[in-house]
Amino acid sequence: GSYLPEFVCNINLLGVKDVAIGAQRLENEWKNFDFGDLQLATGKRYAPFGGSSLDDDDLTAVLLCIDAANIVESLKLTRCHNITGRGLEPLRGSKILKRIDLSLVGEHDDPRVYSKLKVKEVVPILKSIVINKSIGACQQLRHVQLPFQWRQEKKDELTYFMLAYNGLLHLSPSRMCCNHAEIECT
Repeated sequence: GSYLPEFVCNINLLGVKDVAIGAQRLENEWKNFDFGDLQLATGKRYAPFGGSSLDDDDLTAVLLCIDAANIVESLKLTRCHNITGRGLEPLRGSKILKRIDLSLVGEHDDPRVYSKLKVKEVVPILKSIVINKSIGACQQLRHVQLPFQWRQEKKDELTYFMLAYNGLLHLSPSRMCCNHAEIECT
């Protein structure tokens, strides 16, 4: 990415102690994080033919900087069409994530938008969060919103994840929901 790594480098220059203090002070600001809002704030827009929108490197840098695996409870990627999913790696094993919206659409947007998100990059990260949660006493991840395009592709890896995830939701005392057309959740 072009904008955020420089931003993160400037934060890292403050030293580890200053970053930790800053993250603690802003912890509530990052609990419900829409990367699309940051994309708007930077003036980056998705342009399918050579635009300069934020990418996975930018997402990784921000998630690492804010200690997302321990801070972020809800993550959305509204209109972040340049993300493949690799940038979600800092969320691997999160014990606090309750909601993740990978649909890439905002309110009143057409859900049939093209997605660069790759099942092979995203599902292992989601599995690590669910498996991590299943070891503990309480499931935190309650809502997973998937891209419309994935429902059309019907990849085995996604189907297996959804079956396992929905099986866990029926075993878990706190209900979770995987928002997908072919699976009914409560």
